Amino acid sequence: MSGHSVSLVPKNIPYIRIGDQVSLFFNFMSNLDTTGLVANDEVAISLPFVNGAHSFSSVELGGPVGKPGPYHWYATGGQAYARIRSLSTHSTLTVSDLTSGSTDIVGGTLAISLV
Repeated sequence: MSGHSVSLVPKNIPYIRIGDQVSLFFNFMSNLDTTGLVANDEVAISLPFVNGAHSFSSVELGGPVGKPGPYHWYATGGQAYARIRSLSTHSTLTVSDLTSGSTDIVGGTLAISLV
């Protein structure tokens, strides 16, 4: 991930931790505002804990997106963030792939392991 740290949505993401397993729940986040973000920065979210292993989980996006779906969250072991990747192109979404004020995160769950 690049050196930029930004928030697309001023919203807390609920999660449940049971032992070494953490599940994050994403519900409707509408009209993501990308004003002021750098076009080729990766779209990522901060996780409440460092991920212990690689994690994948589907996420549904709505509105115009610059890369074809379906999409999934991708969290690399040892990192405290997850990126959104296109399964069709096997590439990470960047800010320029989102249409500011129109792209939505409709829903999804990401389960991470702390070990």
